[in-house]
Amino acid sequence: MVPLPRRFSGLFFALIVLSATAQPRGEDDLRGVVPEALRADLMHQRWEDALGRLDKLRTTQPADADLWIYLSAVARDRSGQDEAALALLRSIERDHPESDWVHKAHFRQAEILRARRDFEGAERMYEEALARLRSNERQGELGDIYLEFADGLSTPSKIARPDDGDVDYRRAAELYRKVLELDTPRDRQDKATFRVAWCLEKLEDAGGAVRAYGAYLDKFAAERQHPLPAEFLCGTRVWEARLQLGINEQANGQAAGARRTLEDLCADLGEFLQGADLDDERREALTDMHGQARYRVAWTYGSDRNSSLLAITNIKGFLTDFPTHDWATRAAFELPTKYQLIGFWKEALDGYRAVAERPRPGQATTAVLEEHARLTTRALYSRGAVLQGQGRIDEAVSDYAEYTRRYPSGPN
Repeated sequence: MVPLPRRFSGLFFALIVLSATAQPRGEDDLRGVVPEALRADLMHQRWEDALGRLDKLRTTQPADADLWIYLSAVARDRSGQDEAALALLRSIERDHPESDWVHKAHFRQAEILRARRDFEGAERMYEEALARLRSNERQGELGDIYLEFADGLSTPSKIARPDDGDVDYRRAAELYRKVLELDTPRDRQDKATFRVAWCLEKLEDAGGAVRAYGAYLDKFAAERQHPLPAEFLCGTRVWEARLQLGINEQANGQAAGARRTLEDLCADLGEFLQGADLDDERREALTDMHGQARYRVAWTYGSDRNSSLLAITNIKGFLTDFPTHDWATRAAFELPTKYQLIGFWKEALDGYRAVAERPRPGQATTAVLEEHARLTTRALYSRGAVLQGQGRIDEAVSDYAEYTRRYPSGPN
């Protein structure tokens, strides 16, 4: 069993509190309901106040002693009293063996042991906690648990850190594969199959990612079903899987296969977007994906003269069809770069000048605006370098001067 990160305890805790407070409040419905004052203490991490209330509840509402003990253990753990928390969790198993909170107590103990770097103990506890879920009637629940932890292991924190924190794509892929071993609903299978491929891609295992994205498409893409069953349900990530398949084929040295994959995607997605009734958000996302695929086709060509000209033709087509795409400035800069590499000097000079004069994109993200500023300024330097190489020194000096004025701290 894969050791799992402790940071998920907050999610379990929130779910416990929310589910408890959602119960009705009839005359006999206080059982299992977290009082509002206690809920507030817990959610605002006022641990000592919460523990005081929980001690009283164990006396005034003994029928719910298992719940109050569990929440006391949570509060002890979150306030740094892990040994006391473990003792409370073990008391649930000892004194309330039939409680619904027993399996949650197992999970909580495992998280505490893992945080203490007792990985063998944590692994043992996870196995015990999950054993009860492996029966057929509980496989959906087990699959959801695997998905929850795998998602956390493969989702970087929104807070910038020098390392990846708890991110572990290899372990996440193992957990996603465990979902696929279970009899879980098709939407869970859809997600887990795709995320296995995603994790392999993040691990820079392009060959493995190609096979995994291919496996996803074999199972969830309508165009790969021969014949297509009448009841077939297409996967929710087919378009994205096709794009990532092409990207990873390219990374794996399969340039011709990548080009075929991306060109087929462009054709099918373009046709789909013309006829589909989509909300604005979905249409925008698929249009962006279409543009990415179109742009990436250019990178499947080699660097010889004929291949470069084919790539240039593709980039021009991208700029015509997607003039406001986030990658438009990047593509515009690639044109003179490729012309320069094959000795088309006039086209290179004209292209660099066009990039330098390219207007600032409107309603763009900070990253896109920063790239635009960097490339439009860099185009001046690149143009100056071409002019200098041709002995046109006065013109080169003019471009260099404009470059230093626009980008005084630039790398060149």
